[in-house]
Formats: sequence, structure tokens, C-alpha cells
Amino acid sequence: MKKVGEHVTIDFLGVKQEYSPDFYNKIIYKIAKKTKVEVLNIAEHKFKPQGFTCVALLAESHMSFHTFRAKVIVGFDFFTCAKLSPPAALDLLQKEI
Repeated sequence: MKKVGEHVTIDFLGVKQEYSPDFYNKIIYKIAKKTKVEVLNIAEHKFKPQGFTCVALLAESHMSFHTFRAKVIVGFDFFTCAKLSPPAALDLLQKEI
């Protein structure tokens, strides 16, 4: 089997603050700048009565956030086939969320 990319997923537990969709978009662009990936498009959906999903299409693959307000969880997913390390995003996320 040949490795073709790097993948990181993490769930932030106990996130009581409900962040705005704009907050997650800004975080995506901060991570993209730090990891030197190109954001092509961002799709988002706010669920009723709560919850939010945001997916960034990258030239190198994808990045996403999913919030689960009922379980106070924010999930993050980042995959890239570029020669970089998605875990570099974790330092930024730990400061922001």
C-alpha cells in the first residue's frame, strides 16, 4: 500500500460556546495560510434548531468542521495530498476553540 496523503481528525469535547459560521470560515483561512494550502470553495449549512457543518474544498483535498451542540462537540477533519503536515493545524485550533 502506498501512502498518498496526510489525514487528521479530532473532536473537541465540552465546547459550550456556539461559534458563528463566520468564525469557522476565518479558521479555515487561517489554517490554509499556516499550512500553505489553497481554498477553492467553502460550503456550509446551519441546522435547525442547532448544529453547523462547513466543508472547504482545497486544491490539495478538503477540510471540514461539524458541530454537535446537543453533545457539546466540534469535529474537525483535514486531509491533504500535498507535502505538508495537517497536524500543524492543531496548534491553531487549540488556541481558537
